[in-house]
Amino acid sequence: AGAAAEEEGPAAPEESDQAEETETNAASAESSPDEYIDQETRAQAILVPVEDKGWLVRIDFWYMSKRARQFVAVTPVIWPDERLPGLPPVAWHLAHPRRFDQEYALLTEAGYTVDVVRWDADGRPPYEICFSVYRPGDDHVIVLVTPADYPDHMPAARIAPLVSVEEEEDIFEKLYDVSQPVLMTDMPDWPWDSKRTLIELVWHIEKTVKKDGKS
Repeated sequence: AGAAAEEEGPAAPEESDQAEETETNAASAESSPDEYIDQETRAQAILVPVEDKGWLVRIDFWYMSKRARQFVAVTPVIWPDERLPGLPPVAWHLAHPRRFDQEYALLTEAGYTVDVVRWDADGRPPYEICFSVYRPGDDHVIVLVTPADYPDHMPAARIAPLVSVEEEEDIFEKLYDVSQPVLMTDMPDWPWDSKRTLIELVWHIEKTVKKDGKS
């Protein structure tokens, strides 16, 4: 009997280890985030390959309301782009804020008074970013209308005489209303590219205005 007891003694720790392992596995299963996601929900996910990275990105869609305070799986429906309303391009001063700061600094450091306005110049979103550029002592203001994809494309340019405004009037609106577009023959003949700047265009227009005796 004594020998039997000695043989049974070492078996207890092994049973204890197995019990601990079982408890650990159970705890891991309880903490798994996928426990509450069934196969149907997994099938609702969208898989998007990112080929240049070698990734396969999974996107799940969930919904929560004030009444049902728990996430509910949502089944997405993929529509082609042509069936969806398009979004306007992001204006360049938001997409490239450093470039905007550089352009503004070049003008002001050259002695110009500059006002920047968001303006609907072509009747389509987004608004154009317009610069009214005035050199103290001149009798005109140069208005530059930059498109959303500036500096990829050259701004439109307009010339406005000096105007007087009442207290509640918008000075840029009044300037724009009385301004005239700069003729294509008076625009630079050098090709425009993204390395060109607004101040280069202003300098060219100033020379043209002086040559024509308008200043």
